[in-house]
Amino acid sequence: MLSRLCRATGARAVPCLSTLTRRGCRVRIFPAWENFPGENPESDAARMNAWMAEEVRRNPAGYFWPHRRFRTRPAGEPPRYGEGKE
Repeated sequence: MLSRLCRATGARAVPCLSTLTRRGCRVRIFPAWENFPGENPESDAARMNAWMAEEVRRNPAGYFWPHRRFRTRPAGEPPRYGEGKE
């Protein structure tokens, strides 16, 4: 959807992350992605998902894990995201 919105409006994709700290919320705003949207929405989605997965790997404890499929794995399977909650 992000790719389609950017294409339809001419908007730039500007990724940001928020992290809860003891003092409140910390928001990091990153540079706008270059060459986005690209040739097709599927490639754009893969790019966005890869960026998000890398950020989760950097700080898995900071990710919001409420959905059950992210917290549980079949017996013997490794965590899906780093040391994610089992």
